[in-house]
Amino acid sequence: MAGLSDRERKMGVAVIAIIVVFGHVFGSKKLVDAFNTKKAELAKLEQEARVLVEGGDTEGILEDKQWLAEHEPEPQTYEDVQTELQKFLETSCTQAGLTPFGVELKKDIDAELGLFGNYRRVRIQISAKGDQQQIVQWLVKIHQPENFRALTYLKLEADKKEEGVVICHIIADQWLVPEF
Repeated sequence: MAGLSDRERKMGVAVIAIIVVFGHVFGSKKLVDAFNTKKAELAKLEQEARVLVEGGDTEGILEDKQWLAEHEPEPQTYEDVQTELQKFLETSCTQAGLTPFGVELKKDIDAELGLFGNYRRVRIQISAKGDQQQIVQWLVKIHQPENFRALTYLKLEADKKEEGVVICHIIADQWLVPEF
């Protein structure tokens, strides 16, 4: 700043100071706006998390209740459902061209544990043998969540005695509304 008058130097310093001040003010405003935006996003995410933890997805729960109202089976006795499930498993097995064996009625786990809610569960273990395609068709036919029936255990192994034959061990569960 050599060769400038005292007044020009002061004016230059003032202009530089004004530029620095405006830069700080503008930068601070941008920084505060970005901070507030992130803070609002965080608050929204915290609220969503709180809703999920406390009450879950209300719309999803209402949809589940509606589905239950439409699909819930009529009350039945444990023994009737057990008999129906056993017949269904054996019949569907033979219809698929498989050879059923080793049918075992499992214990009433819910009663043993004292779990008497809105549903009880019937469990049956059954084994079958046949070719892979037949077993796949049978498994697809058995697993019916809309009828409160599901495969809860599956083990496949090759038959050591016969080439191309697969042995399938399953446990099928059927949930029921108990009669009171």
